[in-house]
Amino acid sequence: MTRPWGLRKRAVLLPAEWVALAAAACLAAALTALPNLHGVFDIFWKSALMTATAFGEGALAVILVSTALAWLKAHSQAKSASMGRQLRSSSLADIGMWTDFLRLASALWIVLTAYFLVKTSIHILNPRVFDAWLWRSDQWLGLGHDPKLMALHMFAWPPLLHALDVVYSVVYPLLFTFTPPLLALLSPTRALRVGALTGFCLLWVLGGALYVAFPSWGPVYTRPAQFEAALQSMPITVYVQTELFQELKGVIQRPAGPRPVRFGGVAAFPSLHLAVIILFTLAVWRISRWWFWLSLAISAAMLAGSLVTGYHYLMDSLAGIVLGATCYVVALAWADRWLDPEPRENVGKASPGDARAPR
Repeated sequence: MTRPWGLRKRAVLLPAEWVALAAAACLAAALTALPNLHGVFDIFWKSALMTATAFGEGALAVILVSTALAWLKAHSQAKSASMGRQLRSSSLADIGMWTDFLRLASALWIVLTAYFLVKTSIHILNPRVFDAWLWRSDQWLGLGHDPKLMALHMFAWPPLLHALDVVYSVVYPLLFTFTPPLLALLSPTRALRVGALTGFCLLWVLGGALYVAFPSWGPVYTRPAQFEAALQSMPITVYVQTELFQELKGVIQRPAGPRPVRFGGVAAFPSLHLAVIILFTLAVWRISRWWFWLSLAISAAMLAGSLVTGYHYLMDSLAGIVLGATCYVVALAWADRWLDPEPRENVGKASPGDARAPR
């Protein structure tokens, strides 16, 4: 017997919170498998602080931008009281939206904290390396040619390499910081808000699981000579890759001892850079079309950057695209079902006055 709609809303966790519980269980399992708990807990707290700071900065930026836009609109209309009215009538004054945001952000914070700890310990949890298989898979995808070498030839112009350097090493951290607050605070419907943030939770959980199941270092660490010429025009990438190499060396040489942790460790399959931007691109289709096309262009640049920088094989990037799209579709369907638990059999087109009309 189905419970009333209102009771279900009070009694059931958000879909993202179920994913967070699963991530917490995985975190507990990982902690029992890792040596040197003192070092592990240091990593844990660093991850927790970094993620909380990123979310706080992102939420503050969204609020400030929304307030500034309201002020500009009020100023252009020359109405001194209109800014206050616009803010009160906007989504930023919706208590339910803020409740959702805090719950969804907390769930994603738990997921990312668990993800960071697992990613920094991949080669302790699973010492195998699948780079040889990924090199062969790229040859197969390129019909006998290496897609990475083709990308290096195509984007050999130094200014273009500089642009990809910025997109891949600077734009992505900004996406990580601002995407969750943007989608949580600006989504036009609750289904999109809950679905998009649940998709991000799923993405990090499944991405971390694939990292552990198929550990790989990436082409730049296995055949660095192929990327030397391009990296001369990509100083930000070189800096990050140098730091990541020190992390990789530390976890291999001192798995039970202190090791450097800054960017989260080395893992190639799948590309979560691509997964994040693809999920974001699909979600903003329902918010702004120009925003969608801009995000799609960034996705194309991110795909090129994943190959030219040497972080990923083409198989990694394609897997990331599939992962991001799959998590979005599954999470949105889950959110729709969570928001409307009543049976859908024999439900016709809702009339404007129907209480069951689309939200």
